[in-house]
Amino acid sequence: MITRIGFVLAVLISVAVALAQDVNVEFRVKAPAATPKDAKLYVCGDVKPLGKWNGAGVELKRDENCIYVATVALLKDQPVEFKITRGSWETVEKNSDGSERDNRKLTPKADEKVEIEVGAWADQSGAAPATKPSTRSGDVRVQRIRSKILGNERNLWIYLPPGYDKSGDRFPVFYLHDGQNLFDAATSFAGEWQADEAAERLIAEKKISPVILVGIENNAQRMAEYTPGRGELYERFIVEEVKPLVDANYRTVTDREHTAAGGSSLGGLISLYLAKDHPDVFGACAAISPALHWNNGAVFKDMAKDPGWMKRTRFWIDMGTEEGMQEPAKNVASVRQLAALLTSNGLAPDRDFRLLIVDGAKHNETAWAQRFDQVLIFFFGTVQSR
Repeated sequence: MITRIGFVLAVLISVAVALAQDVNVEFRVKAPAATPKDAKLYVCGDVKPLGKWNGAGVELKRDENCIYVATVALLKDQPVEFKITRGSWETVEKNSDGSERDNRKLTPKADEKVEIEVGAWADQSGAAPATKPSTRSGDVRVQRIRSKILGNERNLWIYLPPGYDKSGDRFPVFYLHDGQNLFDAATSFAGEWQADEAAERLIAEKKISPVILVGIENNAQRMAEYTPGRGELYERFIVEEVKPLVDANYRTVTDREHTAAGGSSLGGLISLYLAKDHPDVFGACAAISPALHWNNGAVFKDMAKDPGWMKRTRFWIDMGTEEGMQEPAKNVASVRQLAALLTSNGLAPDRDFRLLIVDGAKHNETAWAQRFDQVLIFFFGTVQSR
């Protein structure tokens, strides 16, 4: 009997090993000419053999032809997303024009070589050149801000509602991350949110109250600034430097009930932390396609530690059903988990928070543009439009 059981186990193990067979993938990377001679290159991805997005996954070695090479054992038929870095997300690869590069994708079927050419590095490229015509609508102004807290500078994109200069009124403010992607196709990397067009239309139709939108540009440190750690300094930058500048130069309603924060992906994640850490400043938070799995979903524990702040905050939460190459259902489940957390702390659906699952929507600016008007209506809508 023992022998027979042992035989069956051996067969099962051999089948499992066959099903989970590793294949050897040789990454061959050509770096741009501006790459420092002493640079170390890494391939970083979403699976453990590639470092689980830690910024310095597997080091590539330079050969005699100045090609950086590494061979990694990856699970056969398992989809992988990855990028090339010089050891951190501040030095991640970009497209040759300086624009953001989508994750590279691979589903290894057998031993193979993957040829890669890096266009540029994040720390060596500025914003993408404005080669496309501007698509700004209405009154959108750009103001430079230097941060003593972060030790860097960037632009603020400020949309003012129709008739602002002729009116003596004060207006609520919606602070949004990834500012260069909100209003203008000439500066966005992968399409714009058309936030200005949405606001112009809804105000004209009297579906929302006039509102000021403030887009805070990202930079090469986006990933660090939009996640816990350096993200705490980024939060202080917004609360102690951006908001005072906006309040001093524009006619705003400054209290928390008229101040919202929001963003997509990691911008959605840092918006949740911004609302949690500064509930006296922000009364509403939009987590659009939020990256809730960051750091093994630590945001859920962090939000629940002292949940009283949630009861004073209104939330918008959404996710598309096709977001993420691997397990998009997991991303949908994550926002449902967030909604359940809010409900368990006494918040009512459609009154205190809105959860939207968008069938077929992907993780990109086009998808966010298609539903941003709904975000504006939920936060700033007139009584009849809510």
